[in-house]
Parts: sequence; structure tokens; C-alpha cells
Amino acid sequence: MARSMQALINPAMLGWARALMGLDLDYVAEKAKIAPDRLVQWETGGSSPTVAQLRKLARIYRFPIAVFYLPAPPDHKIPHPSDRRFLPGFEEEGPSPELSFEFRWADERREIALELLTNIGVTPKRFDAEASIRNTPEKLAMTIRGMLGITYDDQTTWRDSRLAFNRWREKLERLDVLVFQATEVPLQAMRGYSMFFDILPIIGVNRRDTYNARSFTLLHEMTHLMLRIESLCDMHEEGGELSEPDKQIEVFCNSVAGCTLVPKSYFQREEAIGPATQPGEDGDKAIRDLARKYSVSRELIVRRMLTLGLVGESFYRSKREQYHREYAILPPPSGGFVHPAVDAVSSSGRSFVGLTLENLNRGFITTSDFSDFLRVKIKHLGRLQDSFLVA
Repeated sequence: MARSMQALINPAMLGWARALMGLDLDYVAEKAKIAPDRLVQWETGGSSPTVAQLRKLARIYRFPIAVFYLPAPPDHKIPHPSDRRFLPGFEEEGPSPELSFEFRWADERREIALELLTNIGVTPKRFDAEASIRNTPEKLAMTIRGMLGITYDDQTTWRDSRLAFNRWREKLERLDVLVFQATEVPLQAMRGYSMFFDILPIIGVNRRDTYNARSFTLLHEMTHLMLRIESLCDMHEEGGELSEPDKQIEVFCNSVAGCTLVPKSYFQREEAIGPATQPGEDGDKAIRDLARKYSVSRELIVRRMLTLGLVGESFYRSKREQYHREYAILPPPSGGFVHPAVDAVSSSGRSFVGLTLENLNRGFITTSDFSDFLRVKIKHLGRLQDSFLVA
């Protein structure tokens, strides 16, 4: 019987939620399996949804049902980083629903983190690192490595792209930068984003990307934070209709990321560089060895060789096309089951999860709060605590 009862909500809240998330009528109507005219009636008070229909809308908007009973919409906006994606097709569209959800969730977790830090009496570090697009990428890269405390010996002992990404991420989190991984955004729509705050700035990467690419994205977005320029990025440097200043910013951030991952002062001393500049199997092996040593892609190694004048443009283009052909025929990742506890740490980061666990263990939040903050069911709490302590 409850399913057919009318939900006596504030109709203005339905329109507010849809507008906040940037969703059009047709999108919501299709998801809710109703006619657009009916949604208009619900939003204007001409009629009301049933409780079951309200539950469906709440899932679409990703709000608790209680929100729709509020007397007035809260003063809340979702931050939207400036769109600096190069690939064509985004100029007129703006953020997709998936991106809007991601930005809102990132902003909410930051607000949660600020509250949790206050609970335990910790004042986060202010993000004081600054840069200018006039800086030399090579010098700025070494400044970043110094801030993160990553040495040549550290990096060259990782030899694993997953481990390398996690190490770069952990070092950024120690600067009180929140690093989140988007799990539902298509890779073609976003590879990374940054939201600047002087306290707890945010970097987001796409978990659908390779680990090598995610490490690159971390440092690209770190550069954006140092420039005080928020951004939504795809890491490309060709195509689209970006303004010349935006193109310069993206190219600069790419350059700094490449220099940070493979510094000139280290790279030029590598014995494998000579063979790597030569065509043929020996050259390919040398490039693979260098890529493995620095835990980066082969394309980045060749790009650094081009930037340092070790190879010409035609060599770089040829190798880039070769790698893209090889990537195109690779089978898609098999995926597989990821335990919700592992998923929570992967998505929100060890810093955020650790902060949430500390607040739970000290009695500042309930298990229900913990579940909401990490979007993980309470039954997985034990596994999450165990895996967090072991990791």
C-alpha cells in the first residue's frame, strides 16, 4: 500500500535538485520512466509523485529522500572546474551528469574532511605552493619532487605502475591534498580535474585510466593547483576549440608532469638512452626498460627524448603511432570483483578513509555516518579496518 501513497514533498525541491545537478527534463524522465510533462507537474505542484516514484528520483539525483521535504532549497552550488578538454565535442555540452555527480561528491567529501579534522583537533596545512606559467618546467618539476620528497632511488625501485601511482598519491595526500578517483565517469569525458582551495585542495583522476596515465594526471593537476587554476582536463594537446591561453596552460601542465616523472638531470645519465634512440628491436627494448624503470608509459619516454633533442619529430610521431596501434588491439581490462572495502579506499584515498576511521574509533561519528561518508555498507566495516591497517 505504501508504494501508491502520495509523497507530500515540497515541489520546489525537485526542480532545485534537477537544476543543481545540471540534468535536463528528458534525461530525468527517461531514467525515471515517466513522461517529461509529468515531471513538470511534480516540480510545479500540479501533482505529486508517489513514495515509490520519489525514491526513484532520489536515486537519480543522489539525494536522501528527506531533502525533498525541506521547506526551502539550501544555498548550495556544485563547483565546476573550467573545461579545458582538447578533444572536440564538449564545447557546447558542459559537464555530463556523471561529471556533475563526481564534482558534487568531491566537494561533499572535502566538507566532511574539514569537519572530521575539527573533531580530532587537527589543523590541516595550508596549500602555499605556487607557480607561474613563466616558470621553467624542468625547474618547477624538481621543486615538486622536493616538496613530495621523492628521490631517484625511491622512484626507480618501484618498477610497478600501480605501486608508483599509489606512492605519488600518498605523497600528495601528505601535503593535505585530497586525491579522489572517479569510478563512473567515462574516460573520454575526463581524465582529471582540480579544485583549488587554500585548505584541502582537490585532485581527481579517472580510475578507468591506466596507472601510468593516472600518475601523469596527478602531476598535471598538481601543476594546476600551483597555478591556482581549476580545470577539467583530458591531457590531449590537439583538437577542440580551446582558446590560445587555455592551450598554453594545458601544454605547460603536461610538460611539468612529464619533467616531474622523468627529470632531465636523471634521464640524461641513463645508459639506455643511446640504444633507445635507434630504430629496431634493440631500441624498442631500451625504451621499454626506461619506461619500466621510471614507471611511466613508453610514449612519455619518447616524448622526453624529443623534448631534450635526442630524437626528431618524425621518430616521436612514428613511435606514438606504433604505441597507439598496439593499445588499440589490446583486449579490454577484465575487471572483476572489487571488494567494497578496497573500492572505498581506492575511490576516497587512504587519507580520507583514515580520517573517517579515526573519528569512528574515537566516537565522534556513528557507524551510520561512516557508511554514508564512504558509501560503503556497515557490514564491510571490519574488512575495511583490517585492509587499511595491513596496507
